[in-house]
Amino acid sequence: MNLSHLFLEWLALAALLALLFSLFVMRLRAAQYSPISATVLCLLALAQPAYLTAVIGLRSALFATAAYATATAAAAFAKRQDPRRIVLLGSSLAGAQFIHPVWGAAASIVVPLALRGSLKGSGPGRVAGLYISVLFIPAFGVITLLYLSLVQHIQLPHWAIAHAARDGVQTLITCLLTLLTIGPPLLAAFFLGLEDSTASVLAALCLVVVAISVGLGALGQTQLLECAAALSVLLLLIVSRWPQFRGRALRTAILVGGNASSCWIFALFTPGLFDA
Repeated sequence: MNLSHLFLEWLALAALLALLFSLFVMRLRAAQYSPISATVLCLLALAQPAYLTAVIGLRSALFATAAYATATAAAAFAKRQDPRRIVLLGSSLAGAQFIHPVWGAAASIVVPLALRGSLKGSGPGRVAGLYISVLFIPAFGVITLLYLSLVQHIQLPHWAIAHAARDGVQTLITCLLTLLTIGPPLLAAFFLGLEDSTASVLAALCLVVVAISVGLGALGQTQLLECAAALSVLLLLIVSRWPQFRGRALRTAILVGGNASSCWIFALFTPGLFDA
């Protein structure tokens, strides 16, 4: 890799992290977090071991950005199913497929199902129409990806199964650690209340991230770092929806800080994660 290419990767990574930081500071401020609390929480959420290298960092930042876009579009759709929000959700799901084809395809199936409780309609025809409208753009994205892969032989290099096979014990440990990263986001979602349609879809997205990462990890593609980066973004989205209560900022800091600490511990004690 030449220096100019490496510089561009670091520049793109810095731009994505700055974008996520700005978006989350504004979101937390809108949720009545103080400026200091919002800044600290964003720094904790983005202080991920995935961002120590350019290649894995850019891959993780893209994954996190796709998770953020999909989650916010799904939350907007849960409130109101107008044409603008339908197009926004469909486009975010299609974009996720180009960034992470496996996760994007899984999210395109799971997200509409998680949102079924919030669909407003006067009969099965109305509900079916909303499903078709949401899934039209993701379906077109799948067709495009298949065309690029099978006809044009274009492969998305960031998500190729490229790692060499690891021994069984190491693979099992990495998959178990990846599975453990779901803890903080699910705790935050349960506190918000899974009867809330937004909380349920955010929890579903977290489960899809972990399930896909564990599955690819079992195939030799370790995604612990990328999974942790995406989950940290979803965790921050969940806590930004917490209602105001006494000690909210402290409880949020403990949860987000504990999540960041556990990610670093998992990374430090899992060899080979930074081989890219």
